[in-house]
Amino acid sequence: MAASDEPASTAAAAAGDPYATNKANLRDTIKWLAGIFGALAAVVIAGTPLSGLGALPWPSTKFLWAAGILLFSFVCICLALIFTLRLLRADLLYFSDLAPDATAPRTKVTCEIRRLRKDIDKHRADLLPPGYTSIDQFQAVVQAAVTQATDFGKQWVQHAAAPNPDEAQVAQAKGAYEAQVAALLDFRAYQQRILAYASYVRFYNRLRNATPLLFLLGIAALLALMAFAVIAKAPTENKTPTVVVAVVGGEAAPA
Repeated sequence: MAASDEPASTAAAAAGDPYATNKANLRDTIKWLAGIFGALAAVVIAGTPLSGLGALPWPSTKFLWAAGILLFSFVCICLALIFTLRLLRADLLYFSDLAPDATAPRTKVTCEIRRLRKDIDKHRADLLPPGYTSIDQFQAVVQAAVTQATDFGKQWVQHAAAPNPDEAQVAQAKGAYEAQVAALLDFRAYQQRILAYASYVRFYNRLRNATPLLFLLGIAALLALMAFAVIAKAPTENKTPTVVVAVVGGEAAPA
């Protein structure tokens, strides 16, 4: 079953997700970004920009420019919020998704899985059982082990359900089935380790790929708000001071 004489149980991974803390840190970073974009949206909706827009004369070219720039900044912030919250969606990863013949509905996801498989093969000494050189080899062995366990289970049931069951054959079939199930449990431990690593790497890569776009949208929104502030700034009125001359004295002399 295994590609090495060493039992798989000697190197099986412990239960649990070793990358849970790293994933939590990434989620906190995404929430922090979402909070920043939410604050920008609050500035656009309930802050001074709208009051500045109301101070402009209507209809006028300046009003149309200011409204268009304000709408552009709002759209940038909304897109940034959508992309940020999309990173937090629950996107489960199964071991069958890493199969070489697995098909994804989108080409982007297929390329993502292909990169994950290459990364797993790169770190095969830490993720795969001893003696395995690729995830393809490991998946093939696991599939064969599942098939063999199913066959051993059927043989055990057949021997036990015979009219005159042979106790030795029943015990032998039961022992073979239990040994195969134990080997599958060891394989499942390695599968959990691989899935934990693959899900974390995929989460990290998605955040890293989305960060430049998020910052670009945020900078564009800030620049648009600055341009709006310049356009919507009310011009200072240059009023000539009125000089009042007071005449102090008696009545004017008659002409």
